[in-house]
Amino acid sequence: MNMQDDIKRITDYFKGRDEVSALYIFGSAANNKETSESDIDIAVLINDRKKGKKTCESLKKTYYSASPRFSLRTIDIVVLNTAPTFLKHRIIKTGKIVFDRNRRLRVRFVANAIIEYLDYKPIEDICLKAVAGRFRRARVG
Repeated sequence: MNMQDDIKRITDYFKGRDEVSALYIFGSAANNKETSESDIDIAVLINDRKKGKKTCESLKKTYYSASPRFSLRTIDIVVLNTAPTFLKHRIIKTGKIVFDRNRRLRVRFVANAIIEYLDYKPIEDICLKAVAGRFRRARVG
């Protein structure tokens, strides 16, 4: 199956979901490095005002149950609203927006995610430096 056809079907499905504000493709599909074995990584931004009483987790389960209609490929779904800080940043930085219903909501989300990441980044750097130091000492000893 053609990756672009799969992405079109995925986009059409999420356009039909009122609670979905934006849809990103990330990973190999976004970087045009996919192979016949590649999965499709998608990230969904949910408008909290439109989701009703449903949780992001229950919506994610709904999306996964519909995924065989999109493609025979494995589809990985990330709900941006609840994603870890580093993953949100990676998706925003390297992903491609394929659907944007509410630009204002998406831009606000992106701005907050970047601020969150910039608060998180110095702590991550300290932790990575400490881990690297332990590895260096372990090799010497």
